[in-house]
Amino acid sequence: MIAKTYSIIPLGFSGSVIEIEGEKSHGLPGFNIVGMANKTVSESRERVRAAIKSAGFAFPDDKITINLAPADQEKEGSYLDLPIALNVLVLSGQLRQANIHDSAFVGELSLSGELRPINGIINIVEAAKMAGFKTLYIPVKNFAQASLIKNINLVGVQSLSELYLHLKKQRLITNPKTVVKNTETDNNLPNFAHISGQTTAKRALAIAAAGHHNILLSGPPGTGKTMLAKATLDLLPPLNNSERTTVTKLHS
Repeated sequence: MIAKTYSIIPLGFSGSVIEIEGEKSHGLPGFNIVGMANKTVSESRERVRAAIKSAGFAFPDDKITINLAPADQEKEGSYLDLPIALNVLVLSGQLRQANIHDSAFVGELSLSGELRPINGIINIVEAAKMAGFKTLYIPVKNFAQASLIKNINLVGVQSLSELYLHLKKQRLITNPKTVVKNTETDNNLPNFAHISGQTTAKRALAIAAAGHHNILLSGPPGTGKTMLAKATLDLLPPLNNSERTTVTKLHS
Protein backbone atom coordinates (compact mmCIF):
# COMPACT_ATOMS: atom_id res chain seq x y z
CA MET A 1 0.00 0.00 0.00
CA ILE A 2 1.27 3.48 -0.92
CA ALA A 3 0.09 6.73 0.70
CA LYS A 4 0.96 10.26 -0.39
CA THR A 5 0.93 13.57 1.45
CA TYR A 6 2.42 16.91 0.47
CA SER A 7 4.32 19.57 2.35
CA ILE A 8 6.42 22.67 1.74
CA ILE A 9 9.82 23.55 3.17
CA PRO A 10 11.63 26.90 2.91
CA LEU A 11 14.32 27.00 0.25
CA GLY A 12 16.32 30.23 0.20
CA PHE A 13 13.89 33.11 -0.23
CA SER A 14 11.15 30.82 -1.61
CA GLY A 15 9.85 27.33 -0.85
CA SER A 16 9.97 23.82 -2.24
CA VAL A 17 7.16 21.27 -2.52
CA ILE A 18 7.98 17.94 -0.87
CA GLU A 19 6.06 14.77 -1.73
CA ILE A 20 5.92 12.32 1.16
CA GLU A 21 5.41 8.74 -0.01
CA GLY A 22 4.63 6.07 2.55
CA GLU A 23 4.75 2.31 2.07
CA LYS A 24 3.63 -0.40 4.47
CA SER A 25 4.87 -3.96 4.04
CA HIS A 26 5.07 -7.20 5.97
CA GLY A 27 8.18 -7.89 8.00
CA LEU A 28 9.75 -6.88 11.26
CA PRO A 29 8.20 -3.67 12.66
CA GLY A 30 10.21 -0.63 11.64
CA PHE A 31 9.88 3.04 10.75
CA ASN A 32 12.42 4.40 8.28
CA ILE A 33 12.72 7.79 6.55
CA VAL A 34 14.75 8.09 3.33
CA GLY A 35 15.35 10.91 0.84
CA MET A 36 18.30 13.01 2.09
CA ALA A 37 16.73 13.71 5.47
CA ASN A 38 19.07 15.39 7.93
CA LYS A 39 19.17 14.55 11.64
CA THR A 40 16.23 16.80 12.57
CA VAL A 41 13.99 15.15 9.96
CA SER A 42 15.18 11.66 10.93
CA GLU A 43 14.33 12.38 14.56
CA SER A 44 10.75 13.08 13.51
CA ARG A 45 10.20 9.31 13.65
CA GLU A 46 10.13 9.46 17.44
CA ARG A 47 8.06 12.65 17.55
CA VAL A 48 5.53 11.22 15.09
CA ARG A 49 5.28 7.88 16.88
CA ALA A 50 4.71 9.54 20.27
CA ALA A 51 2.29 12.14 18.86
CA ILE A 52 0.14 9.50 17.15
CA LYS A 53 -0.13 7.44 20.34
CA SER A 54 -0.74 10.50 22.54
CA ALA A 55 -3.57 11.61 20.22
CA GLY A 56 -5.30 8.27 20.79
CA PHE A 57 -4.47 6.60 17.47
CA ALA A 58 -2.82 3.26 16.84
CA PHE A 59 0.70 3.11 15.42
CA PRO A 60 0.87 0.16 12.97
CA ASP A 61 3.03 -2.87 13.83
CA ASP A 62 4.38 -3.14 10.30
CA LYS A 63 7.46 -2.14 8.36
CA ILE A 64 6.91 1.46 7.26
CA THR A 65 9.12 3.33 4.82
CA ILE A 66 8.72 7.06 4.24
CA ASN A 67 10.33 8.57 1.14
CA LEU A 68 10.80 12.33 0.83
CA ALA A 69 10.85 13.39 -2.82
CA PRO A 70 12.74 14.82 -4.60
CA ALA A 71 15.32 12.45 -3.14
CA ASP A 72 18.30 14.53 -4.30
CA GLN A 73 17.27 17.61 -2.30
CA GLU A 74 18.40 17.85 1.30
CA LYS A 75 15.57 18.31 3.81
CA GLU A 76 16.09 19.93 7.18
CA GLY A 77 13.96 21.23 10.00
CA SER A 78 10.80 19.92 11.66
CA TYR A 79 8.37 21.09 8.96
CA LEU A 80 7.51 17.55 7.83
CA ASP A 81 6.33 16.10 11.17
CA LEU A 82 2.63 16.68 10.48
CA PRO A 83 2.48 15.31 6.90
CA ILE A 84 4.51 12.25 7.93
CA ALA A 85 2.08 11.56 10.78
CA LEU A 86 -0.90 11.88 8.41
CA ASN A 87 0.84 9.52 5.99
CA VAL A 88 1.11 6.91 8.73
CA LEU A 89 -2.58 7.35 9.58
CA VAL A 90 -3.49 6.74 5.92
CA LEU A 91 -1.24 3.66 5.75
CA SER A 92 -2.90 2.25 8.87
CA GLY A 93 -6.41 2.86 7.50
CA GLN A 94 -7.34 5.46 10.13
CA LEU A 95 -7.57 8.12 7.40
CA ARG A 96 -8.40 7.85 3.72
CA GLN A 97 -6.31 9.29 0.91
CA ALA A 98 -9.38 11.23 -0.21
CA ASN A 99 -9.42 13.08 3.14
CA ILE A 100 -6.16 14.87 2.29
CA HIS A 101 -6.66 15.42 -1.44
CA ASP A 102 -5.45 18.75 -2.91
CA SER A 103 -4.00 19.84 0.44
CA ALA A 104 -0.56 20.47 1.88
CA PHE A 105 0.46 20.18 5.53
CA VAL A 106 3.29 21.66 7.54
CA GLY A 107 4.10 21.77 11.24
CA GLU A 108 6.25 20.45 14.05
CA LEU A 109 4.63 17.94 16.41
CA SER A 110 5.22 17.77 20.13
CA LEU A 111 5.21 14.41 21.87
CA SER A 112 1.67 15.15 23.07
CA GLY A 113 0.40 15.73 19.51
CA GLU A 114 0.25 19.55 19.73
CA LEU A 115 1.52 21.64 16.80
CA ARG A 116 4.40 24.03 17.41
CA PRO A 117 5.03 27.15 15.27
CA ILE A 118 7.66 27.06 12.53
CA ASN A 119 9.94 29.57 10.81
CA GLY A 120 9.67 30.73 7.21
CA ILE A 121 5.87 30.53 7.04
CA ILE A 122 5.57 33.27 4.36
CA ASN A 123 7.90 31.32 2.05
CA ILE A 124 5.82 28.21 2.64
CA VAL A 125 2.45 29.84 1.96
CA GLU A 126 3.70 31.56 -1.21
CA ALA A 127 5.13 28.28 -2.53
CA ALA A 128 1.89 26.41 -1.73
CA LYS A 129 -0.12 29.06 -3.57
CA MET A 130 2.14 28.90 -6.63
CA ALA A 131 1.97 25.09 -6.62
CA GLY A 132 -1.83 25.23 -6.81
CA PHE A 133 -2.78 23.63 -3.50
CA LYS A 134 -6.36 24.44 -2.52
CA THR A 135 -5.75 24.28 1.24
CA LEU A 136 -2.68 24.62 3.44
CA TYR A 137 -2.79 23.37 7.03
CA ILE A 138 -0.39 25.19 9.34
CA PRO A 139 0.20 25.61 13.10
CA VAL A 140 -2.39 28.00 14.54
CA LYS A 141 0.35 30.20 16.03
CA ASN A 142 1.58 30.92 12.48
CA PHE A 143 -1.88 31.81 11.18
CA ALA A 144 -1.79 35.59 11.74
CA GLN A 145 1.51 35.96 9.88
CA ALA A 146 0.52 33.53 7.11
CA SER A 147 -2.74 35.40 6.48
CA LEU A 148 -0.74 38.21 4.83
CA ILE A 149 -0.80 36.03 1.71
CA LYS A 150 -4.21 36.22 0.06
CA ASN A 151 -6.14 33.90 -2.27
CA ILE A 152 -5.23 30.62 -0.55
CA ASN A 153 -7.30 28.74 2.00
CA LEU A 154 -5.38 28.51 5.28
CA VAL A 155 -6.39 26.39 8.26
CA GLY A 156 -4.74 26.96 11.64
CA VAL A 157 -4.33 23.68 13.52
CA GLN A 158 -3.70 23.23 17.24
CA SER A 159 -3.21 19.47 17.45
CA LEU A 160 -3.13 16.24 15.46
CA SER A 161 -6.40 15.03 16.99
CA GLU A 162 -8.14 18.31 16.08
CA LEU A 163 -6.93 18.01 12.48
CA TYR A 164 -8.09 14.38 12.30
CA LEU A 165 -11.64 15.33 13.31
CA HIS A 166 -11.58 18.19 10.77
CA LEU A 167 -10.43 15.95 7.92
CA LYS A 168 -13.12 13.40 8.83
CA LYS A 169 -15.63 16.30 8.83
CA GLN A 170 -16.71 15.44 12.37
CA ARG A 171 -15.67 18.78 13.91
CA LEU A 172 -14.55 21.55 11.58
CA ILE A 173 -11.80 23.94 12.63
CA THR A 174 -12.67 27.63 12.99
CA ASN A 175 -9.77 29.92 12.18
CA PRO A 176 -8.87 32.63 14.71
CA LYS A 177 -9.68 36.23 13.87
CA THR A 178 -6.61 38.19 12.85
CA VAL A 179 -6.19 41.83 13.82
CA VAL A 180 -4.08 43.88 11.42
CA LYS A 181 -2.13 46.57 13.23
CA ASN A 182 -2.28 50.07 11.77
CA THR A 183 1.34 51.19 11.98
CA GLU A 184 0.34 54.83 11.55
CA THR A 185 -2.17 55.05 14.41
CA ASP A 186 -0.97 52.24 16.72
CA ASN A 187 2.69 53.20 16.68
CA ASN A 188 4.13 53.67 20.17
CA LEU A 189 7.72 54.02 18.98
CA PRO A 190 9.74 57.16 19.81
CA ASN A 191 10.41 59.86 17.23
CA PHE A 192 13.16 62.42 16.87
CA ALA A 193 11.12 65.05 18.75
CA HIS A 194 11.35 62.86 21.88
CA ILE A 195 15.16 62.66 21.74
CA SER A 196 17.19 65.45 23.31
CA GLY A 197 20.65 66.00 21.87
CA GLN A 198 22.19 63.39 19.54
CA THR A 199 22.24 66.05 16.81
CA THR A 200 24.91 64.39 14.66
CA ALA A 201 23.35 60.93 14.91
CA LYS A 202 19.87 62.24 14.07
CA ARG A 203 21.19 64.12 11.03
CA ALA A 204 23.04 61.03 9.81
CA LEU A 205 19.90 58.91 10.18
CA ALA A 206 17.75 61.47 8.37
CA ILE A 207 20.21 61.56 5.45
CA ALA A 208 20.35 57.76 5.33
CA ALA A 209 16.55 57.48 5.33
CA ALA A 210 16.15 60.16 2.63
CA GLY A 211 18.83 58.72 0.37
CA HIS A 212 18.08 54.99 0.91
CA HIS A 213 21.56 54.46 2.38
CA ASN A 214 22.76 51.88 4.88
CA ILE A 215 23.96 53.11 8.26
CA LEU A 216 25.86 51.51 11.15
CA LEU A 217 25.36 52.77 14.71
CA SER A 218 28.37 52.01 16.89
CA GLY A 219 29.01 52.83 20.52
CA PRO A 220 28.95 51.51 24.10
CA PRO A 221 25.70 50.24 25.68
CA GLY A 222 23.29 52.91 26.87
CA THR A 223 24.22 55.65 24.40
CA GLY A 224 20.86 55.50 22.58
CA LYS A 225 21.60 53.40 19.48
CA THR A 226 18.44 51.29 19.74
CA MET A 227 16.26 54.31 20.56
CA LEU A 228 17.62 56.21 17.55
CA ALA A 229 17.08 53.22 15.26
CA LYS A 230 13.45 52.88 16.42
CA ALA A 231 12.86 56.61 15.99
CA THR A 232 14.09 56.42 12.39
CA LEU A 233 10.99 54.41 11.47
CA ASP A 234 8.96 57.58 12.01
CA LEU A 235 10.79 59.16 9.07
CA LEU A 236 9.89 56.39 6.65
CA PRO A 237 6.62 56.14 4.67
CA PRO A 238 4.22 53.30 5.58
CA LEU A 239 4.83 49.99 3.82
CA ASN A 240 2.50 48.89 1.05
CA ASN A 241 1.15 45.32 1.02
CA SER A 242 4.01 43.94 -1.08
CA GLU A 243 6.69 45.60 1.07
CA ARG A 244 4.97 44.47 4.27
CA THR A 245 4.97 40.86 3.03
CA THR A 246 8.66 41.05 2.06
CA VAL A 247 9.70 42.47 5.43
CA THR A 248 7.66 39.85 7.28
CA LYS A 249 9.14 37.15 5.07
CA LEU A 250 12.68 38.19 6.04
CA HIS A 251 11.71 38.39 9.71
CA SER A 252 10.08 34.96 9.59
